[in-house]
Amino acid sequence: MYYRWLYNGIYYVSVSEGYADMNDFYADTGRRIKEKRIALRLSRDKLAVMAKISDKFLYDIETGHKGMSAETLYKLAQALEVSMDWLVSGY
Repeated sequence: MYYRWLYNGIYYVSVSEGYADMNDFYADTGRRIKEKRIALRLSRDKLAVMAKISDKFLYDIETGHKGMSAETLYKLAQALEVSMDWLVSGY
């Protein structure tokens, strides 16, 4: 379960029940990003350029090794043409 709210034009996400820890949340979100990237036939390098992040950082996100800011989540959602909700929840 997560909660999302908008403050000063920036979306913030808070995780609550349903995840043992943030690592599970990051792993699930990263998996969805990778699956969508592959479905769109985008290379990791191409998506990183589109989202204006490094390919190493994108790799760390996709593998669940690192989390991301709401701004990075937004940029990835825009590049993948999905909602931020879908990236964090799968719905």
